[in-house]
Amino acid sequence: MATDPFPQRLPTLDRLGVTDPFNVSSFEIATEWLHTFSAAIAQNDTSAVSDLFLKDGFWKDVIALTWDLRTFEGRKDIKKLLDACFIATGLNELCLLQEPLKEPVLQKVCDDLVWLRFCFGFRTKHGKGTAVVYLVPLPDSKWKAYSMLTCLDSLTDFPHKVGPLRNDCIGLEENQREETEFESFFSSDSLIVCSPFFLFFVLSY
Repeated sequence: MATDPFPQRLPTLDRLGVTDPFNVSSFEIATEWLHTFSAAIAQNDTSAVSDLFLKDGFWKDVIALTWDLRTFEGRKDIKKLLDACFIATGLNELCLLQEPLKEPVLQKVCDDLVWLRFCFGFRTKHGKGTAVVYLVPLPDSKWKAYSMLTCLDSLTDFPHKVGPLRNDCIGLEENQREETEFESFFSSDSLIVCSPFFLFFVLSY
């Protein structure tokens, strides 16, 4: 019977062997981790990238790298993901996001569970995406990723038709066409021939 090599365990402070990291700069920690991550990506160093995760960390991908919904668990599988998909997808232009709800923030989930969540934008050969990272502290004052989600938001050749890309004339033309068809239908003689109930109604009136 197969067993899970990484039985699910939350990265609690007790398990990590650290105390509550309350007096830290979320922005500086996120910036430093992302800088190291970006440098490893630029050098195609998949081993260095996977080493930025906990031994039993996760990389969850939604279309961005795998064109599928996949979860990779553990450094070994994360490295396999990068070895297989990195060159083909061309992950690049990583940028820390700082708008509300995406900026780096230290979150205390419970007394013994604390992580630093931040988001960054990125590009691939096929489009633009967003990543969400959850870092946890280690005894050597370093922070590693417990989980990261990469999600493709839009395709380069097929951008969302919103804002300045929206063609309002299409909707207007469609409405005008439907109105013309409606008026033509109710003004035609064929309505009486095809609709005996309507004819009965008209004669009764």
